[in-house]
Amino acid sequence: MTRRVSGTQALAAGVAATALLVSGCSVSTTSATTVAPVEPISSESPAPELDLQLRPVLDVSAADPASCPIAASTPPPKAAASLCSTDRRARYSLGPAALTGPRVTSIEPLYSATGVVVAVKVDAMGKAALSNVTLESSFKAPPQSQLAIVSRGTVLVAPAVTEQVDGGVLLLTGFASMDAARSTVDFITR
Repeated sequence: MTRRVSGTQALAAGVAATALLVSGCSVSTTSATTVAPVEPISSESPAPELDLQLRPVLDVSAADPASCPIAASTPPPKAAASLCSTDRRARYSLGPAALTGPRVTSIEPLYSATGVVVAVKVDAMGKAALSNVTLESSFKAPPQSQLAIVSRGTVLVAPAVTEQVDGGVLLLTGFASMDAARSTVDFITR
């Protein structure tokens, strides 16, 4: 049975999870995952248009929450952007989106050997884009080695990429609990 939370609860939980993710998030290609009892968005049923973008980080700076508003909407994918983190304590200068929601075939929280993760699976075009952007990012120094996960006009996380992701599955790590991972998925998919 899937646990549903209100928009306010999901955002609050997403902000809490993001604070944990920003400090300890990574991109992984680990294949040792087991499915948690959730209802994923899968390629078997038509997925809704996800407000999700993967963007290269050009620069990041500390921000005062009072002067770092959350954007009203996610910017167009081909445009560069300046967006704040969910806690509004970081401002990211971002390049155009390398990957967008229509390329995602499923997004789901899972248990893995290293803890709770969110698995973002992409289609063939998304797989090529993900492979290219992670390869390119893996050779750069921080903050250009980071890729921002953007949804609803905010940077949810911006993990550093240390290796190419060529399997078509991006694993987001650093969640304190399955509830935190589910809240992040709910935030992206609602």
